Amino acid sequence: MRETLIVWRRTGKEHRENAGFQRNSPDVVEASLRAKVEDFRSVAADTWSWWQIDDQLLIEKNRPGVDWPRADEVLCYHLPDQHLLIVENAHHPQMGPEWSWYVHIGDHQWRPDLGAWVFTDLFVDILVHQDRRQHTIVDLDDLAEAVNLGIITPAQASHTLRQM
Repeated sequence: MRETLIVWRRTGKEHRENAGFQRNSPDVVEASLRAKVEDFRSVAADTWSWWQIDDQLLIEKNRPGVDWPRADEVLCYHLPDQHLLIVENAHHPQMGPEWSWYVHIGDHQWRPDLGAWVFTDLFVDILVHQDRRQHTIVDLDDLAEAVNLGIITPAQASHTLRQM
């Protein structure tokens, strides 16, 4: 196990996380990723919260200062070969207490030029109930909007849906 760096890319929101989706130029995407890497590298090494177990498992823990209940209990398991990021103990206020697992569909890429893994969120997510028997798929509307705006192609949307 070794420390590594993982940055998340929210496709279509590289210009601003809380803004709506839009098609961003490669320059905007690259600037967003580089800014995230720079921000993370500027914090003290003892607060880093990313580890690489091997090429098929990366682990991420919420950093101090994340503003939601029980954020210190959250663990993220990145599974690059399965195109998944599984969030354990995802007690986010918008989900409600009964949905304790949040699964992001996405792609992982090691970027040697950044010295970081980049997780590209592919819009669609799965909520898993704490009983692990029930689940629901969310954000299909985000995927449809991304296709309509030309942020991704229909072939990329099809790829996303096949990962589920």
